[in-house]
Amino acid sequence: MTIRSGLALCSAVASLLLACGGSGDLTAHPPPPHSDAGGGGVGNPDGGGGGGSLAVTGQVVDGAGQPVVGRIVLLGNLSTTTDVLGQFSFTGVSAPYDLTLVATSPGKVATLYQGLTRTDPKVLDLATGGTLPNTAHVQGTLFGASTFDGTNVAVVWASPEAVAGVFVDSFPYDLGIEWAGPSTITGTLHALQWTVDGNGLPTAYQGIGVKNDVSLDAGTTLTTGDMNLEIPATQTVVTTFSAPTGYTLFGRRASVTFPDGAFFPVASDQSSGTTFSVLVPSGADLSVRVSTIATNPTGSVQIFGSLAGVAPGTSDASLALPSPALPVLPAPGATGVSTTTVFSWSALAGGVHVVLFVSASSGSSPSFAIITAGTSARLPDLGSQGLGLPSSESYQWTVIGLAPLASVDAVAENGTIAPEGAAVFESIADSSFTTR
Repeated sequence: MTIRSGLALCSAVASLLLACGGSGDLTAHPPPPHSDAGGGGVGNPDGGGGGGSLAVTGQVVDGAGQPVVGRIVLLGNLSTTTDVLGQFSFTGVSAPYDLTLVATSPGKVATLYQGLTRTDPKVLDLATGGTLPNTAHVQGTLFGASTFDGTNVAVVWASPEAVAGVFVDSFPYDLGIEWAGPSTITGTLHALQWTVDGNGLPTAYQGIGVKNDVSLDAGTTLTTGDMNLEIPATQTVVTTFSAPTGYTLFGRRASVTFPDGAFFPVASDQSSGTTFSVLVPSGADLSVRVSTIATNPTGSVQIFGSLAGVAPGTSDASLALPSPALPVLPAPGATGVSTTTVFSWSALAGGVHVVLFVSASSGSSPSFAIITAGTSARLPDLGSQGLGLPSSESYQWTVIGLAPLASVDAVAENGTIAPEGAAVFESIADSSFTTR
């Protein structure tokens, strides 16, 4: 079983689009015909293209951070395609501007970044998940202070290029690692052994180990990943969670984390209790990330929050979940929706919104994603690109809120859509409509 971090939004969003016809392939295609369809936001109908003085040079990357080649890029009435490095350029741009990425084959997906001002955007293409180019394996045996039977045992690799982990049920363990960048990387192996009760909460830690300065070459299997485990001292972390009125907590989690990015998900329960007490190993280089989820009575809205950097022994940590971003208009089940319809939603405070539009009935119909700090938008009119809004089609639209993120410019800094900070929040809520 692979150890994974909490929900990676870019992957989750891409998966939603891919399930409805998007592509995981980086397939090049010829430039589109010149078009005036830039997908402008409500407050900037021309999308910022033409008549300005800015030169914009950016890059389109996939979910693995790799360049997307041959992607159609629209900015107002300007159009181009990405080169072999995933790069594109426009001149004569006025800020703020809207940037639209158009995938026409094999699935139809448009990703719109609304309200950009930076001249060097690096943007994630939600039409493709991507594949990391380098893979390797680490194998080894753990030598512990007690038996491994009936315990949780996990090994994690951490380096600037990758964090990967696996739960171990036999030896030698086999940990697969994928990354982009140099073919040889150097990182650290961590190991942890612990037991949990019937509710998924830790009761004891039998061992912790580390192996530094491990060199790993792409395409190889390293068989020298042995580690000795020592019994760590332990302390308790106590966190108080709270949810907005009308929402109920339904899960709490805790991970032991290290400065190099390694983490172990040591606790997970389904309790709705507001006080979360977790036993954790202690050490100068260890901290704890606690998280919780809340939902409304129908389960149609979820709010996720996490708090990182909690020191072992902390007894007064707290995390208050914010009010979620919620669809407002059009009303659920609305009909006659077109590219002139204004969609609106409430804000997730201090955040950016990813609004998805996915056909409920046809995998061949286009999907749309709008990334914006605002609370309203129209569907882009991309008929000239082959992504026209179909008639009498049922769509689900989903509002995802992410905080803290200061602006869409922050999203377009490094090609990811993920909030950063000690306390981070996500919300997700659905509605539906039928096109004209």
